[in-house]
Amino acid sequence: MKTIVHIGMPKAGSTVLQDTLFLERDTLLANGALYPDPGLNKIYNHGLLAGAVLPYEDGPRVYRRVSEQEHAERVEGFLERLQRQVKEVRPAVLILSSEYLWRLDEPQMLAKLQSLLARLGAGDIEFLAYVRRPSAFFLSAAQQSLRASTHLYPAESLDFSHVLDAYAKAFPKARITVRLFDRASLAGGDVVTDFASLYFPECLEAVQQAARKVSGNETLSAEGMALLQAFRHNFFADRNDVFTKETARFRERLCQLDEDHAAPRPVLRPELRDYFDFGNAMALTLRDQYGVTFPDFDYPRLERGDFAPPPELGSAVRDVVTIDDDRLYRMIVALREEPLLGNLGLARWLISLPHELKLPQERGLLGWVSRCLWQAKAVRFKRAKHSRKQTGKQQ
Repeated sequence: MKTIVHIGMPKAGSTVLQDTLFLERDTLLANGALYPDPGLNKIYNHGLLAGAVLPYEDGPRVYRRVSEQEHAERVEGFLERLQRQVKEVRPAVLILSSEYLWRLDEPQMLAKLQSLLARLGAGDIEFLAYVRRPSAFFLSAAQQSLRASTHLYPAESLDFSHVLDAYAKAFPKARITVRLFDRASLAGGDVVTDFASLYFPECLEAVQQAARKVSGNETLSAEGMALLQAFRHNFFADRNDVFTKETARFRERLCQLDEDHAAPRPVLRPELRDYFDFGNAMALTLRDQYGVTFPDFDYPRLERGDFAPPPELGSAVRDVVTIDDDRLYRMIVALREEPLLGNLGLARWLISLPHELKLPQERGLLGWVSRCLWQAKAVRFKRAKHSRKQTGKQQ
């Protein structure tokens, strides 16, 4: 049985690809390919394959939302469902996908994965990885970090070619296919079209239609990133690595503000971009061993051994990306006009925000504070009046 195992890397279109393949399971099945149903609520990937390999404490945070025993039971149930579906369907092609598999970079881990794939009956195995330019990966990972933390992604030299090398050594008979996650390099300009074009061109139209129903992660501007970090620092400083509904709602509003203010995508500071792209020889390995080349890239520099030194880096978004202070101030002003500012805690935070984000002190602040206090008082009065009416009706 031909087996395609998509292993990531993270922040390279995995979620969009997985959600689309899950939506089009019937179309794929009609063409001899099985994308197994993991049987878990709102989960459309096969991440528990890695859960059967990684120690509980070393796995992603989603594993630790349940106890270690519950996690082990989920893993075994997941593997049994996969086996059952393969046995019932007997597909010509089996498709498995999880970016958590990118974490398996040690021989003993990959030996366990070999056993799991053998348990499913996998024979002709191809590992597929979409990889990003290191500087682009860092920026995307930093945005993801801010969804659940005040901390940015660690600013360290990125060399992920060792993951590909580990798979190549552990599976010497398998094919390792590496694709560049870059709009100009992907077939059709997106990961879903690229995947379908590579493996199932007969399903291309149906898969593309399904992809339009799947929402990807929106990229915040540099100013939006600064506001999101400040929000997490003020309201959830003690809850790092924890997603909250409040953060998700605030981020949605920031995305809308980005659109309203025609905010461009964030740009890394030059010294950081230089370090991530030219801090080691990984780009040469990807080019020479896996045929992946980054566009507009100074390969001769790396061939000369001219590596970029690590820069000094602070912990604020402003230390990482270039921020337009005028646009940032306009976004703060827009937030101050929100109806939800009956929430006095949020109003007080917005008062201190220009200072926190190192913006010049603006005019008109006292008048705005007075309006906020009046609005909060009016909201409390209306609520008290409504409560008295309800009490009167009950009596």
